[in-house]
Amino acid sequence: MHLLIPFASSPTDAGRHALGLLDLPNLAALLARLTPTVRDEADEYSLSPPHERAIARALGWSGGDGHLPFAAWELQREGVDTADLAWGRLTPLHWQVGREHLTVIPPSELQLAEAESRVLFDA
Repeated sequence: MHLLIPFASSPTDAGRHALGLLDLPNLAALLARLTPTVRDEADEYSLSPPHERAIARALGWSGGDGHLPFAAWELQREGVDTADLAWGRLTPLHWQVGREHLTVIPPSELQLAEAESRVLFDA
């Protein structure tokens, strides 16, 4: 069994402080039973987040930072022949930028209709 908890902590001082104050007995009990297999030591500003690097390792992929073929992989799973082309995924989103962090609002909360999305895509 593999357990991934993407973005379960924050690299900020405030995030580390808050984590130290949390009482998480169930998580502590679970983590005590698990055995770490790989420690991810990448830079916190890496283009590929830790959970994507873990999935890539599990799939046997290799690639530089930000060069993991997730878009092509998802298309192949949908039956699209991706050939040897480069693929990317575009998703409209809203960013809230603060002094110490950036928050990305989920695309579903934008309530963007298909027609509006198409206009942006075609622009």
